Amino acid sequence: LLLELATQVRPGKVVKELSLVPGHPVVYSRHRIEGFTGPTPLGHHATLALPEKERALAVSVSPFRIGMTNPGVFSDPVNGEYQALAYGATFTDLAAVPSLFRDPATIDCTRFPARRGFADLLAVVADPEKLGGHPAWTAAVNADEGWAWFSLRDPAMLPTTLFWIEDGGRHGPPWNGRNHCLGLEDVCTFFAGGLADAIRPNAFTDRGVRTAVDLSDERPTEIRYVQGAVRVPAGFDRVARIEFEPGGIRLVAAAGPAVTVPVRHEFVLGSSR
Repeated sequence: LLLELATQVRPGKVVKELSLVPGHPVVYSRHRIEGFTGPTPLGHHATLALPEKERALAVSVSPFRIGMTNPGVFSDPVNGEYQALAYGATFTDLAAVPSLFRDPATIDCTRFPARRGFADLLAVVADPEKLGGHPAWTAAVNADEGWAWFSLRDPAMLPTTLFWIEDGGRHGPPWNGRNHCLGLEDVCTFFAGGLADAIRPNAFTDRGVRTAVDLSDERPTEIRYVQGAVRVPAGFDRVARIEFEPGGIRLVAAAGPAVTVPVRHEFVLGSSR
């Protein structure tokens, strides 16, 4: 499927290509950005519906070198919104993310839903050295329903994954407390602040993390991405690691079972910048 969009605010063109390969349970995505000039934040915004059962969705990511909660207020009680995570706090383990509260002082952000009535934002930055030249990944498993979702990306192009946790925490219109989903967004940006926050010095650029892509009208920028979903066997609790093999990957569960997925994982490393 080939789609083309001509933009006007910043003149340019975006060409989107979605491809399928027989036998591969994935969607291959390629975006070519042409004609734009200047730094721009960008990314993919995968959104998963949260199950009703508490902690039924297990989320994991490839090794990361920086973990941080939103640098300021993300959900303002003045607007009928509530958050549970601390402001601008760093962490090294998704299972122990700093909280706004004394008890609990940390919150497990590997299992969802867990905090009905709150909306939060956190970010993790991939560690290329620990990836060994392979793609960065994000994964979610619903063991009760027997499936796993995953995404693959080039960490040089999309270094960061944002967890946009919407568990009924926005009580004003139009949400009215109904939004019950999890955004797992593989991006090059600085949280949710938009263009201004992404292109000025920030807590990520101070640590050597890029938060915008420099676009040029002299050359196109191409971003490649993969999303997939597979059935998993009983006992497959969460993705502990992904092993990259010729022609495919192995999703290995913390409990031991593994699932082999045919996918051209090297595809995502063809992004140009």
